[in-house]
Amino acid sequence: MQVNQEKASHSVQQSAQVSQSLDRIVEAVSVITPMNMQIACAVEQQAAVADEIQQNIANIDAVATAVTQGMDQASEASTRLNRLADHQRDLVCRLHTQ
Repeated sequence: MQVNQEKASHSVQQSAQVSQSLDRIVEAVSVITPMNMQIACAVEQQAAVADEIQQNIANIDAVATAVTQGMDQASEASTRLNRLADHQRDLVCRLHTQ
């Protein structure tokens, strides 16, 4: 009987320790939960910023492509103008030699 009482007393002590441990776990979880919420919010904000940066990069790429095409067209126009100027000089030279 004494042994059973000791075992029961020991079980009560262990139950109290387990209860205290669970209380500490619950307290820790209550501290961690808001932190997790803040982290999740920060991750969402970072994802939104990353998406915006990606969109800005795509816009810059589109503008750079348009500028490159414009420069190519300007270069072609300049080449045509040089040819036209050369042709005009040739015509003027022919008129002076006649």
